[in-house]
Amino acid sequence: MRSSHRWRASLLVGALALSGCGFYSVASVGGDLGSGIAAPAENGAKLVSADFAGRTLTDREKDTPVLVAVHGFSATTFETMYGTGTTPQEASASYNLERRGLLVSRVLMGGHNLSPAAFGASRWSDWQKPVLDEVEALQKLGFRKIDILTVSTGGPIVMQALLSGAFKSRGVIPRRITMVAPILEFRDKAINLLGVLETLGASNSPSPTSGVSRGHWYADRPIGAVKQLLDLTEVVKGQLRRVAAGDLAGLPAETRLLIVQSDGDGTVDAVSAEIWLRGLRGKLTETTQLSGLISLLKVVSSRHVPIGPPNLTGVKDGTRTIDGIVYPTFPDVKDGDAWQDEEVRLRVRLLEQIGDFHTAL
Repeated sequence: MRSSHRWRASLLVGALALSGCGFYSVASVGGDLGSGIAAPAENGAKLVSADFAGRTLTDREKDTPVLVAVHGFSATTFETMYGTGTTPQEASASYNLERRGLLVSRVLMGGHNLSPAAFGASRWSDWQKPVLDEVEALQKLGFRKIDILTVSTGGPIVMQALLSGAFKSRGVIPRRITMVAPILEFRDKAINLLGVLETLGASNSPSPTSGVSRGHWYADRPIGAVKQLLDLTEVVKGQLRRVAAGDLAGLPAETRLLIVQSDGDGTVDAVSAEIWLRGLRGKLTETTQLSGLISLLKVVSSRHVPIGPPNLTGVKDGTRTIDGIVYPTFPDVKDGDAWQDEEVRLRVRLLEQIGDFHTAL
């Protein structure tokens, strides 16, 4: 490619750098894999099926709800865990749910926590496979209450499997599903320029990682992976249209669904929640009662994933205590302290509500 074309591709990538599913400015962050992923132990899977392998479950264990947690695009299981380093266990999303009597199985989506080349070569069906494998393994062990918690891209990953019958073919019908910020429509429509970037020779889209996110998300998102994400959303939207038309079975009668959506989400277009509910033939209601077949819980937040790890401003290696919980702080995060405190409190409240939803009879 000529240097002028190379320059234009670089300029477009810088202007439209993709982070997860949204567009931000370029930031270069190194990692053990040259991708921003540091690959520490907390990035990997922690599966309930592995913890109980080879055991005969008691009746009480069989009736204990297992929550299969599925992270988002270009992230790791850290997104649904968070509770290491200077952060006490009480700051962990998993801990907050486990103390309610749930078992939490943190699945690492296929293709993730690998080299950028491996991630870029993976397909969304590869991302989905470990989720299917885990629910099948749990069913074979004898667990009777298999629930799912998804973050962002985890939502369409799980719903595609549900609507296609992939869970049912493995003998599993999820009892309750919580989808936090499930992506269908992107808030920034510049993602439609992805084809232009690729034509100009761009192979990846740099994105910033800072504070607690450093080392747990890809700093360079391969365009091949982003194309798979777009393909996944189109597949699921097609499924929802077929459900609405009566050509495809929708949500199983045994399954209860909760959708959590921030009103100021900069990544997911708010219309996504309406598409989900309209497609699944749910009644669009704003509720905190979490009752009925399908519920939508709208929250006042600018965060894409309001239950995710809080990213707090502060001095290097510092901490801040909020309502008795100690959180690490980072000098490269620029948000205001008052706003951050309220977001942390919202996170705790949401985890309580999600816990209520998954422990209800």
